[in-house]
Amino acid sequence: MSGNFDPIVLHQADNKSQIAFITYYKGDFELHTLERRDPIITAASADFGAPGPIIDFQAPLTHTLIAANQRKKEPSRSCSSTAGRRSTSA
Repeated sequence: MSGNFDPIVLHQADNKSQIAFITYYKGDFELHTLERRDPIITAASADFGAPGPIIDFQAPLTHTLIAANQRKKEPSRSCSSTAGRRSTSA
C-alpha cells in the first residue's frame, strides 16, 4: 500500500511558494516538496454541476414493539465493573 498525504502550500519570504506532502511506500514515510508552477489546466465550478433539488425522503421502515419480547438486558462479563481488575485480598 502506498499514497500521498496532507498536501499543504508553504509560503516563502521571497513571495514564492512550494507544495509539501508526505508519502508512504513500503513502510517508509517521506516528506517531499515541489516548486509551485502555473496550473496546467483549470476547471470551472460549473464543470462539476449544480446542486440538485432537495428530495423529501422517508425510508419505508416500520417497527412494531412486541411486549412479550421485552426483557432486561443482562450485563456481560466484559462490561461488569470488576472485569479486568485484580483481587487485592491476599
